[in-house]
Amino acid sequence: MGRTGGRMIECTEPYTSKTCSRCGRINYTIMKQKMFQCPHRNNVLDRDVNAARSIYLMNENLLAWTLRVHQSGVPTLRC
Repeated sequence: MGRTGGRMIECTEPYTSKTCSRCGRINYTIMKQKMFQCPHRNNVLDRDVNAARSIYLMNENLLAWTLRVHQSGVPTLRC
């Protein structure tokens, strides 16, 4: 990373696939399902995609780019 000018940010993983990337609520009932469904907003996403979004949103303050979620639910990057 150092040679290319990038940086690595280490973050913890617990509950990232169980935490809604839209509202932050945790779905404790999810076990081995491939899809995540928010118990509060009915948001349905692939668990891996939801976990990646959750990790990004938890750490976006460390980045120059920020993720904005349009009311349609489509994420867009803004500088």
